[in-house]
Amino acid sequence: MHLDVQPAQKGAVLAADTKGVEPLITLRNALHRDHIRDASRKALHHGLRGNNIIFYLNKQAASAGHVSFSEAEGESPLGPIKVTVEADDPLQLIDWLAPKTNKPEG
Repeated sequence: MHLDVQPAQKGAVLAADTKGVEPLITLRNALHRDHIRDASRKALHHGLRGNNIIFYLNKQAASAGHVSFSEAEGESPLGPIKVTVEADDPLQLIDWLAPKTNKPEG
């Protein structure tokens, strides 16, 4: 994993760059544990940009080991964590991260 700290207007920005599926296993397990796979699928599909999936996580929830998807701005005074995932087949990755449940939509 490569970490880079860049100065920002308020403090600094920490950027991490990593490869492979291993870092995503923790996210996949949290989505399953927190029972938010269906909502996660919607958030991940919403963030689909070509071969990238871009989404934002609430920092407070993440620090407690939970996943809470967030908007890019305005939801938290701490600001969100921006996550960009590049994949050859992002739809397949979404299916792996957050498989469909058998719950009816509505």
